[in-house]
Amino acid sequence: MTFSTVGRSRILASVTPEGSDASIQRMPNPAARTKRRDLLKNGLESLYVADAFFALRTLFDEMQKALERGPWLLGEDYSLADTALISYVDRLDRLGFSGLWDSRTPQVGRWLTASRARPSYQEGVSDYAGDADTDSMRAVGAMIWPDLQQKWERFLSL
Repeated sequence: MTFSTVGRSRILASVTPEGSDASIQRMPNPAARTKRRDLLKNGLESLYVADAFFALRTLFDEMQKALERGPWLLGEDYSLADTALISYVDRLDRLGFSGLWDSRTPQVGRWLTASRARPSYQEGVSDYAGDADTDSMRAVGAMIWPDLQQKWERFLSL
């Protein structure tokens, strides 16, 4: 979601088409090049976004079920499962996209808040993703959110 939204906006605003084409061409993986070109060209209209929606819905639904049984994904103790997902869910929130889980799967938001309260969050995530970068991402994300929200809600209704 980061590249199809905020990353794409930044590239379109600051890099010439030739420059972005050259950057994509340097990517060693042909499948990744194809995906990057499509996301850059089509943004939220890309079929790759639909794939991401499917993965996100599945992820948030599974997280919701797990978190209804305990405070952390595997129960009473913070685990590698929580560690594996915190940076991704945190990034979506920093983009201003918490609406992806707020109403349907509210335990995800509670989990994110609890994860951020852990000392390891400061050292492992917060120290690397500074406030200035978050403010910048959230500002661009706020412009994108209405369209993303509409597409997400349409996806969920299928």
